[in-house]
Amino acid sequence: MLSKVNEPLLTTSEAASYLGLSLDTVRKYLTRQLIRADAKVGRTNLIAKSELDRYRRERRIPGRPKRK
Repeated sequence: MLSKVNEPLLTTSEAASYLGLSLDTVRKYLTRQLIRADAKVGRTNLIAKSELDRYRRERRIPGRPKRK
């Protein structure tokens, strides 16, 4: 997935903070391709903010289920 020209790209640690997940979890999700990196600079994955928003919409954030 290629990001739009002016779309912000976040590092793996910034993505983890944005999603409220650990850095290791985001790395696992990248490996499993649950989240797709937009670019790689050296060893650093850059992830488009829209990709993180897509993940939030499509996947439930881990944690306790909501009470009914």
